[in-house]
Amino acid sequence: MNDYFYILVDGLKLTNANAISGPQSYGFPALNGFISAAHALERRLKKLADFPDISFDGVLISCRDFKIKMDDSGYFATFNQKRAPILKDGKTAPIIEEGYVDLTVSLVIKATGDQLRLFNLDKNKKTFEEKFRNLCLMQRFAGGSVEYIRAVEFFTAEDTDTLKRRLLPGFVLIDAYEDAANIYHEMVEGYRTEIEEKIDPETGEITRYICPVGHNPETDMLDVLISTAAIYQIPPKAEQSEWTRYSFKRDRGWLVPIPVGYQAITQKYDADQVANIRNPNYASQFVEVIYGLGKWVFPHRLKGDINQYFWRYDNSVENLYLITQHQPSNTNL
Repeated sequence: MNDYFYILVDGLKLTNANAISGPQSYGFPALNGFISAAHALERRLKKLADFPDISFDGVLISCRDFKIKMDDSGYFATFNQKRAPILKDGKTAPIIEEGYVDLTVSLVIKATGDQLRLFNLDKNKKTFEEKFRNLCLMQRFAGGSVEYIRAVEFFTAEDTDTLKRRLLPGFVLIDAYEDAANIYHEMVEGYRTEIEEKIDPETGEITRYICPVGHNPETDMLDVLISTAAIYQIPPKAEQSEWTRYSFKRDRGWLVPIPVGYQAITQKYDADQVANIRNPNYASQFVEVIYGLGKWVFPHRLKGDINQYFWRYDNSVENLYLITQHQPSNTNL
């Protein structure tokens, strides 16, 4: 038996989760909202006699249902806001703009612990699953309140095929670094490098998938992220009469920009050095959000080992606080 197992939190229905994932993005909650919730859950479990040695190593996220609370009846869409209670002096309290989303997700947490005790008897397994479910019901995920959990189940490392089927119907969020690299090369070279070139055996002529937008050798990764949110209008040529549209996401799947961590913009300050922070007992540092490219895929399209699709913290590089699917040296959440 492997030294790890999986905890499936199936059909986790959240209400009023945070829909503003970063300063330039909204929609699905930030990854940090789910990983930090798993970290808080791990700390609570370790205080119980039933889970003294449990440890988490990443979270896989599958989304089944999603509805942003917004008004899109006009030209611009706006978030639905909450009216704060009247102040003591009778004046109207200011409205702080917030974005909310109701969603249903399934989370798979990779964990290590005493499997002999968890899986030895079916009665033990059911008891632990029920206790774990009750703990999930008592805390927030991504700022949202838990309305309902369909089931909590423990799976052994050998039962990944059954685990994938339990994630259906839904989309799993994965790191799209390969697609980002391919888009970058397409923007620089002017053709799709991941599509196999066709060579005429008689003439030796090479046929490539040419990018109608052209190419720019000075392209950077910021251009790649912007390109995934843009639709390019191609003007007609002499023999054409209509404009054509092009998207760099074409034939690449459901690509989305996502926050993948933070980068420090100041030095690290010791405890009690910065005023008015949330917890003055810990060191603090000013940071800015780092964006990457994510991709929503069906669970049955996950290639290779399922362990490569778990999101986890990685602070192995100084002044970088990343959320990655790569395996860092220190994997505890």
